[in-house]
Amino acid sequence: MDITQEKIDAQSALLKVRIQKEDYNEGYDRALKDYRRQLSLPGFRVGKVPLGLVKNRFGKSLLAEEINRMLGDSLQRYIAENKLNILGSPIPSEEHSDQGDWDNPSDFEFVYELGFAPEVRVDFDKNDKLKYYLIDVDDRMLEEHLEEVRQRNGKSVEAEEVEKFTLVEADVESLNADGSVQEDGISGEIRILTKDLEEDVLAEILGKKVDEEFEMDLRKLVNSDEDLSQQLDLDVAAMEMLPATFRLRITAIHKWQSADIDQELFDKVYGEGEINDEAAFRERLREEIAAQFRSESEKLFKRDITRYIINREQPELPDSFLKKYMRLSSDEGIDPEQFEQQYEDYRYGLQWQLIFNKMLEEKHVEVQTDEAIDTVKQRLEEQYKQYGIPIPEEEVMRDTAKGFLQKEETAKAVYDQLYDAKLNAFVKEKATVEEKTVSFDEFVKHAESEA
Repeated sequence: MDITQEKIDAQSALLKVRIQKEDYNEGYDRALKDYRRQLSLPGFRVGKVPLGLVKNRFGKSLLAEEINRMLGDSLQRYIAENKLNILGSPIPSEEHSDQGDWDNPSDFEFVYELGFAPEVRVDFDKNDKLKYYLIDVDDRMLEEHLEEVRQRNGKSVEAEEVEKFTLVEADVESLNADGSVQEDGISGEIRILTKDLEEDVLAEILGKKVDEEFEMDLRKLVNSDEDLSQQLDLDVAAMEMLPATFRLRITAIHKWQSADIDQELFDKVYGEGEINDEAAFRERLREEIAAQFRSESEKLFKRDITRYIINREQPELPDSFLKKYMRLSSDEGIDPEQFEQQYEDYRYGLQWQLIFNKMLEEKHVEVQTDEAIDTVKQRLEEQYKQYGIPIPEEEVMRDTAKGFLQKEETAKAVYDQLYDAKLNAFVKEKATVEEKTVSFDEFVKHAESEA
């Protein structure tokens, strides 16, 4: 077997693979015999079909399999031995036809096209200038977050009358057309969430009080027939025969009351004695919002690093090869304009991936398993605190975190975040990075800006 490389240009080349008969004969004969041993044809016992008949009927396909196996192995070996830094994998050349006679096999020649990855520089110094955007936590954001905390730590209390945001409990009984109660009719209890009602329906029951009675179609007061059937303990099929009108008597009205801003709330949210006045409580909440926004700042900084270094380096790619490579896995009927847009997105992502991998390699950036476990643990602890759930012991938390990391999607998200954080830290250390505090709207505007 002979493999030769011919340059097309600086970023692509042809590999010509010449296979002689003595290269594949032994493997081909072995494939024929192996196939014969398991072959069953009418008139012959298994393994007793004449070899000539096997070769005549199945030889061409077995030869193709053997040569394809040899091609795959030899191409991989050639690329590894010659340390070729390629993109994707070799693809059959569209400009060259395979040489060889499959009916009278002798020597064959196959031509493949390769695309080479470009060399990129991933160093940063103080001449590289970037901005790091921070979101200003204004009073409006603070008040909205404070209200969320008060709502989350509030409690259900009895209300005097039906309001827009109440839970109403009522006894119901079905009526005849003349307004009388049906004998052996449908009765029971239902719960009504007024926030889910249509405006015209809500208007009919606003202001009603406990023990007040009124008549209405129950379907207007619930989300679905399934919901109503469950509340009344009826079969869903029976809902078709449900009377149009029911008499309702309100038995209870509940509403959610936000927690007062007092020591009880401070202790519930942050632990007993941690916060002792409203000013300190508000400042801690402001810090929490800033920390949540910090993750968005990190994502945007990573995006800006990507743009900056791609624009700085402009990594040249073998576009002709990559388009051929991409078409092999694309829909045949794809619109040319749509294909070009997909390719531009693919090209940009590939440029960054090459730079990203180079940075990981040259800067020896690694994420350890314990770092991933600690990250998941931290997220879990934040959720437990948010909902007032006691934090389990260390060993239990570690086991829970490991369980989450068994999920491929979760593990990828966690490791991606940690790699991004390490690369962001590297750039902050080496480059000139100016922190700029902007309003939330300005931050979004920059985040949505075009490359």
